[in-house]
Amino acid sequence: MSDYIIRTQNLQKTYGNKVKTHALQGVSLEIPRGSFSCIVGTSGHGKSTLLQLIGGLDRPTSGNVFIENTDISTLNDNALSELRSEKIGFVFQFFNLLENLTAIENIQTAMMFKKTKPANKRALELIDMVGLSDKANFKPSELSGGQMQRIALARALANDPDILLMDEPTGNLDSQSEKDVMEHILSIHKAGKTIVIVTHNNDIADKADLIFEMRDGKLVGK
Repeated sequence: MSDYIIRTQNLQKTYGNKVKTHALQGVSLEIPRGSFSCIVGTSGHGKSTLLQLIGGLDRPTSGNVFIENTDISTLNDNALSELRSEKIGFVFQFFNLLENLTAIENIQTAMMFKKTKPANKRALELIDMVGLSDKANFKPSELSGGQMQRIALARALANDPDILLMDEPTGNLDSQSEKDVMEHILSIHKAGKTIVIVTHNNDIADKADLIFEMRDGKLVGK
């Protein structure tokens, strides 16, 4: 049996009561462990919704999401939060860093709910990995967009998750910053992480092992 770390079965997501919006309509996909996948398509066709359901940030109207052998759509909120903290790291277009915390403190926030005490050593290793040791005590307002995204990437890796989910991680960056961030992402992938990126960027999609194209809430060709 193939080793799929992510599987979805007939995912449906509908918003609204009187006026319904069918964001996802029967999406089934399989993502192998250690692969680099991109979800592409024009705005408003369900890409981010699919990523949020895969990551357990939202629940499907119907259908199933499996992370390894666990159907996360059946988990209660506490169990789902625990699985996310252990298995999944998130990177978003607008960084989502806490403005009142330093770079190193932002990385440590991802470890604060673990049973073991957050290790400053781990945060220092990660900030060094993304080449920003000299910015450890800088706050987000003192960093460039590319630097903030590299800190967000380090934070996503804090608990050594198997999966990284990214929603337009370079969409808010200039060309050089995009190149820097993508070099780190590709390095992380080579180290064995499963990466799924929602993107409009064809250059990023060209580097992927798998491409899933969304249109009108469905996978094209499915």
